[in-house]
Amino acid sequence: MTIFIVGGSNSLMKDGWVTSLTRLLPSEQITNISIGATHSMTGLFRVMTRSDLQPGDTIVWEYALNEINHNQRGHRTEDLLRFLEHLLRLCSRRGINFAAAVFTPRQIEALPARPAYYDALLQLFAHYGVPSFDVSPRWCAANRASRFPVKLFKDAAHYVLEPRLMRFIAEGVIDAIGRACVPAEVTPRYTGATVPRLVTPQDGVPFRNTILDLTLAEVPSASFTLSQDGHILGFFALCPPGLQTGLRLTLANGQTGGRWIRISTTPEGNYERPQFRAFSLLQADGAAWRCTRGDRLEVRPAEGTGRYYAEFELRAHLSAISRPFQPSFAGFLLEVAE
Repeated sequence: MTIFIVGGSNSLMKDGWVTSLTRLLPSEQITNISIGATHSMTGLFRVMTRSDLQPGDTIVWEYALNEINHNQRGHRTEDLLRFLEHLLRLCSRRGINFAAAVFTPRQIEALPARPAYYDALLQLFAHYGVPSFDVSPRWCAANRASRFPVKLFKDAAHYVLEPRLMRFIAEGVIDAIGRACVPAEVTPRYTGATVPRLVTPQDGVPFRNTILDLTLAEVPSASFTLSQDGHILGFFALCPPGLQTGLRLTLANGQTGGRWIRISTTPEGNYERPQFRAFSLLQADGAAWRCTRGDRLEVRPAEGTGRYYAEFELRAHLSAISRPFQPSFAGFLLEVAE
């Protein structure tokens, strides 16, 4: 059995909880496929692109902290949990065990009560019969405390790398792994009777680093002809540092006349490495794009300055467009009937 860690930047920290987990489980194979500053739509991409994920393996999901941050910035709870439920149902169909590690950011710990996202999240786990380790209440119970202390945060979104805390989290996750199971076959709450389909460039420019192994669509344009009716939930892109770039995505639809959107692929801040981002149409355009077989999705470098749709830690206003354009489009997520 391989344990796959699917989470945010807390799961990528040097000497973090995953390091402690590895030390406590020296005989287990642990593969970390986490990506920070995103949510379960990216987790779904990561799982769907792993050819080495087999029945009997275990996924440890750790995106609650990221998702509540996105939730606080306007992403609806039901939209975030829609991607998570697709992941749960994918595990159910493929015989993959599931367990969750639930983290809470500093600003949420300061509130009198956690937002409704957490109740909905834990109810979804209970609905599918999968275990979770919820750090905050478990730490409070173990330490007879009424609140999780602020001093245990390194910053707004990361726990301090204190060995006892990291071991506490790792031991809690090990308990959840011991109870991990294939999600139950139950009536879906957010996805309806649909399944996800990931469409990625078949020919293009390869990109590989220590985290990612992608094929990016060729520039200056790429086109994808859809083979099924369904809804496009969103897009995936690699965002190069030090450049101002964006994509224009156009759906040519014979029934609706088509849709289009400009998305920013420009990181905010001083990133040294390209950043992978999922762009949810549920947030960017308010709803998924309905599509029919034979429709065409066209991908081109965006032209012009001004406002772009930007995901977390991407720049929403571009004052110039960098040339030459770097390949960045990594695919899109389609939701189709079962």
